[in-house]
Amino acid sequence: MPRKYRQVHRKMEETNDLIDDVTVVDVYDIASDIGKECEKIIDLYGADAVTSLMPKVISALELLENLAVNNERENSELLELKSKISQLENDKIEKAEYRQKFEKELEAIEEQWRAESKELLALVSRLQDENRKLAKVRGTSQVAERVSPTEIVNNSDMLQKLQLTLEKQRDEIRVKEKLLQEKCGDMEKVIRTLYPSIPI
Repeated sequence: MPRKYRQVHRKMEETNDLIDDVTVVDVYDIASDIGKECEKIIDLYGADAVTSLMPKVISALELLENLAVNNERENSELLELKSKISQLENDKIEKAEYRQKFEKELEAIEEQWRAESKELLALVSRLQDENRKLAKVRGTSQVAERVSPTEIVNNSDMLQKLQLTLEKQRDEIRVKEKLLQEKCGDMEKVIRTLYPSIPI
């Protein structure tokens, strides 16, 4: 591209940037300045000097005002969308941190459950061994007096409660994962709307 065309193109880009920054208040200020200059011309050369020019100036100012109104609305919408994206990104980070924390807690619960289950199984095994030994020595009736079935039942109840707790924790994780996926989906939709050319 020749140098002079590059300069013209650069000036057009600068002009577009200025238009993007123009507000309705700026348009009113410009109209006021133009009005003052027209009054000076009228004082020097009479009203006929600006009669044919004023309709064009007014039309240009009205067009500029409409552009400024649209620009303010678009800027407001853009700021709102950026705010939503920022919030969604923060939510995504927060959900990821919560999920990581939740998974660690679940691992700790599972580890505790495995340890307690192992301990209970060992206890049941010892009770069974003791039961067999006592059965050989004293008979079945005497074994019932030494080894309480209630203790075995209580241990089984504890094991069942641990299993229920583990299932509850897993259900909560599934719910959190679903919410996290929905949040991520919402954020991707907003990003595609704002920046359709950016791959996600």
